[in-house]
Amino acid sequence: MPLTPQYTWDETDTTVNVAVTAPGLTKAKTDLLICDTFVRVNAPPYLLQLDLAHAVDDSNGTAVFGSSSLALRLSKVDRGLWGQLAIQAPKEEVQQRRQQAQQRLADSLASNKQAQLDRKKALDKAASDRRIDLDRQKRDAVEQQKQQELDAQRAQVTSWQIEVGKEGSAESDYEDEQVEAMPASLDQNCSDYDGRGWRAKKARAVEHAGATPAMADGMQQPPVELLHVQQDDSKQAIWEDQPAGEYTQLATGSQQSSSTVHDLESSQAYGDEAQSSAADMAPVRSGCVPVAVQFTKLETEHLPARETREQEISSYKRKSQDHEALEGSVDMSERQPMFLKDKADGMHQAGNYRAAVNAYTKAIQIDMGMTVCYSNRAASYLKLKEFRLCIQDCTTALAQMEATMSSSAAGSSNAATATHSSMIKLLTRRAAAQVELHDFASAKTDLGEAVARRPDDKQLQDDLREINACLQPVSSSTLRSIADERFKSHDMQGAADAYTAVLALPDAACADKLAAASNRAACSLAQRDYTKVIDDCNLAFGLLIRVDGLAALDIQDYLQSNQKGSVDLDDKQKRSLCRLLARRGAALGHLARYSSAALDLQAAQEMYAAMGQQAKANSLLADIQKFQGMQYRL
Repeated sequence: MPLTPQYTWDETDTTVNVAVTAPGLTKAKTDLLICDTFVRVNAPPYLLQLDLAHAVDDSNGTAVFGSSSLALRLSKVDRGLWGQLAIQAPKEEVQQRRQQAQQRLADSLASNKQAQLDRKKALDKAASDRRIDLDRQKRDAVEQQKQQELDAQRAQVTSWQIEVGKEGSAESDYEDEQVEAMPASLDQNCSDYDGRGWRAKKARAVEHAGATPAMADGMQQPPVELLHVQQDDSKQAIWEDQPAGEYTQLATGSQQSSSTVHDLESSQAYGDEAQSSAADMAPVRSGCVPVAVQFTKLETEHLPARETREQEISSYKRKSQDHEALEGSVDMSERQPMFLKDKADGMHQAGNYRAAVNAYTKAIQIDMGMTVCYSNRAASYLKLKEFRLCIQDCTTALAQMEATMSSSAAGSSNAATATHSSMIKLLTRRAAAQVELHDFASAKTDLGEAVARRPDDKQLQDDLREINACLQPVSSSTLRSIADERFKSHDMQGAADAYTAVLALPDAACADKLAAASNRAACSLAQRDYTKVIDDCNLAFGLLIRVDGLAALDIQDYLQSNQKGSVDLDDKQKRSLCRLLARRGAALGHLARYSSAALDLQAAQEMYAAMGQQAKANSLLADIQKFQGMQYRL
């Protein structure tokens, strides 16, 4: 049931002040609820609920946390003094009034939240409208600029057309000339046509004057070429015949060439009749020349080469290069057995035994002479409980070590010592796997060889002794001795397993079972398995036999009796009972069952005092007082 903290209050015409004090009252641990007619302060284990006599403004109040204190300042809805803080009314009416206040607060919070959402939506819509208007203005400005540029271009084209029309209306120098008609049989593939349309002899003569003369009637004629052209006042052109097969380019400028060609036509073809400039004629078109077209090589095989995708293509290439580099590094590592071995060692230490086995296997596939990989893989197999594979790897590693030692008998002493230690490790590892497969004879052989190689190792000797005991007929005394040795060496789990084996024997003596249950409780207490401690102690209580041997001890009746020290048990069983009570009391205390724990410890303390063991009795007094204090605190 929650506790009600201490509080005081005072009031004015407009406010109500409430001061709450409680140990450990902080803002982080307090749940504060203020309604118009209800106030709740929840700070476990303290709970304060105030049903106010009149209404307050729940939206206009303050709460100030101090050191284990809380100060509330509430504003009254109606001015005036109340005279009392809480309302005096039947419980049902108070509950209904409290629920109504909480519902009004919830509705108010919901309406405020909805108002905030609506206000946020309105702000978001206004911002969106502003962005839309801004985008529209930008588009309008762009369209206006485009229209202005288009109008300027149109005006320029119109002006140009007007100028061209004026030039075309001038009188032509060839106006009175007789135009030669195009023969109807002329093929368009003819060199005189060559895609430029029909031209009269005069035009053809002008064109051919600047190019290699056409071949006539299939006869190869030596080219006649302009050797040099001199521009003078009389515009005379000097022609000279050159030897066949030679051809020299026109050495003068374009303006001199045009003028010379024009004078040549005037003097040779028509005399002085043609006076027009070569600039008024169509330019000479060169012959058709094949052009090799090459396309830009794609950066990628599946992405088109577009300027807008340069970043995407660059990112793809960078990732591809990183992936190729990573693949290259992985491939390199997979070819290094020592790298795989170190990687597998890290996986084994991290508890990833299956991955360690895979890495050791890859290293062995590359180099089958790596004995250490066989040895370490055997350890991983042992953790995975794959005992036959563990035995197989241990056998392979031992064979390789023996072959290495026989081939290098004169090797260094350090290497021999390391090999010797590795062989002992492999023998004990293979023996552990054989024990799991219940092959105790083979395990005894391996452990015997390990002890022979290292006779001063006590752990190996103990293991060999246990293997020998397993090969002997099972008896409770043998199992107890094994369990006691494990308990003394702090192997709690091994000792608990041995004590469990004693309890499982059908022909075990009652004293052996009592000791096994009591000691297994001690092992469970060391492993902090307190429930199992209580179970083992209760089991041991039923194994206590009176001196007369007529009935077992009823521990509950014994604890409720007024003569706990005078029970009809011998001294050995009394000491066992005291130990059981102390262990069960400690376990109950850890489970927060302080009343039962104090009762068990009190009984053990009284029995120790009755037997004259005052030191042990005094050692339990501190725990008894501690548990009693915890009991009263709750």
